[in-house]
Amino acid sequence: MSASRKFGSVLVILLLTLAPLFGQGPGTSVEIDLQQQTAYLVQNGRPVLATPISSGRYGHLTETGSFKILDK
Repeated sequence: MSASRKFGSVLVILLLTLAPLFGQGPGTSVEIDLQQQTAYLVQNGRPVLATPISSGRYGHLTETGSFKILDK
C-alpha cells in the first residue's frame, strides 16, 4: 500500500471516528464523492468535515450505494 493510500485510509477512519462528536441521528451521514476522491461528514445537509480518499482501482472498483454502519 502506497503512503498516500495509507494516509487516505487513516483520514477516512479518523473521519468516521470523529462523526459521533458531531452528533448521531437522521441528520448525520458520511458521503463519498468518487470523482472528487473526497469523503464528507454531513450534518443537517451541510458538510462539516472533508478529507481526501483513495478508492478502488481498475478491476477492483468501489461499490456505490447507501450503506448503514452496523457496528462500531
